[in-house]
Amino acid sequence: MSADDNNDDRMEDELLNERPEGSDIKDDPAAEAAPEKPIEKPIEEPIEELAVQAPRRPRTMSAAAFRVPPKPEKPPEKPPEKPPEAEPDESGGDRSDMVIARPQAAEKPPPYIPKPPEPAKDYEPSPDPPAAPQRDAEADCTPWELPKPTEDPPQENSPWPPPPARDRRDGRADSDSVGQSPQGSSGLFGAVKAHISFFTIFRMDVDMDDIRAAEKRMYLVPFIGLIIGLIAACAALAIFLVSPWSASGNHLTINALSLGTAAAVIAVGLTTVITKFLHMDGLADFGDGVAVSGPRESHIRALKDTGIGAGGLALALTVTLASFAFLSDVVGVFAVTAAIVGMEIFAKNGMVSAAVFGLPGNGMAAEQVRSTDMKSLIASTVIAVALSAAAFLIMAIAFSLFAGTGAIGGRMLLAVLIFIGTAAAASIVTGMTTASTANAKFGFVNGDVLGATNEITRLVVLVAAFAISHIVL
Repeated sequence: MSADDNNDDRMEDELLNERPEGSDIKDDPAAEAAPEKPIEKPIEEPIEELAVQAPRRPRTMSAAAFRVPPKPEKPPEKPPEKPPEAEPDESGGDRSDMVIARPQAAEKPPPYIPKPPEPAKDYEPSPDPPAAPQRDAEADCTPWELPKPTEDPPQENSPWPPPPARDRRDGRADSDSVGQSPQGSSGLFGAVKAHISFFTIFRMDVDMDDIRAAEKRMYLVPFIGLIIGLIAACAALAIFLVSPWSASGNHLTINALSLGTAAAVIAVGLTTVITKFLHMDGLADFGDGVAVSGPRESHIRALKDTGIGAGGLALALTVTLASFAFLSDVVGVFAVTAAIVGMEIFAKNGMVSAAVFGLPGNGMAAEQVRSTDMKSLIASTVIAVALSAAAFLIMAIAFSLFAGTGAIGGRMLLAVLIFIGTAAAASIVTGMTTASTANAKFGFVNGDVLGATNEITRLVVLVAAFAISHIVL
């Protein structure tokens, strides 16, 4: 203990024992004048607690407290071990000349550096390419500016015909340019191929030029009706040939009503299958669109709906069953030679009529409707009449050869002529009626409307054939 600590302890003891008992009362003059009060006996407290409560002067810290401990000394490094001395060999020699083998790290192989290709012996450097021609800065467009449309090339040196002019009212092409195709005269065959591939189950090798030619030349669709009608008529003729029958003049006397019924079923069913139910689907959609009530948007929504409703189902069943009923009651020879082929040819003519009187939409058949005008309808009607007459001659000759009886007579020729004229007029009127209905309900004529026109026109032509066969024959 240092001297300072001893002095501090001694001063604390003097402060505790400095005042004797009663000394504070005698020295104080105010205490003498005050009345005496009973002296309360102070509570004895242990000296140790009073000593703790007495104020103490803070101790001063010596410089030894701030002494920085010395850094530990590093242990002395061990001297390197000496190699062991060579032991004497059994033969009396030492082993100082022996070397101890230690494992060494495997050396890395040098990096692979490919050798440069050797130049060819007769190599000659090619000359510098010619510099690109300098373009006019005014001709180039800036990133925020679109290029200006270029002018059409002169049509004098171009192999393509000029584009058809459009009518501002409905977008229909002018009548002078209808029928032109990019392939010129060869577009006729391409258009027929495209029509066969689209309207039938028979696939043809067509390209985009053929499709465009078919859209511009819709008046050629009666040829498709001729192909379908001849197939159905030959099937009906086969039924008559394999069944027992007897001929009496121009009438074919059927031993059973089932023969005419079977022929009608084969003819109507085969035409529907060959056309891959395309027109039947359009008939059902057309029925849904017409039967629904509400604004035009509701009619269009029902027309384009993939499902079938009550209106479409009712219209499809009515037209199909009525066509079957009227064809089954047509006189056999007239049905085989004229009615079956004629109903398909003039059904296609009705589609052309609907395209002429209809407004183009924005669907698949929009270009066909837009490109078909009155000249196309006249051409289609002439083709349909000529094909119907030629088909009657072909089927009459075939019937005479296979049945062994003549089918051509005065009354038959008269009936065929009346039938052809009536069917041509009926197809035009039917197409006009369906087109006007579609324009009022939908505002346009699309592929569904054309397909519905094909089915409805077929029924109208069969009704005319039924009436003529029972009145004239």
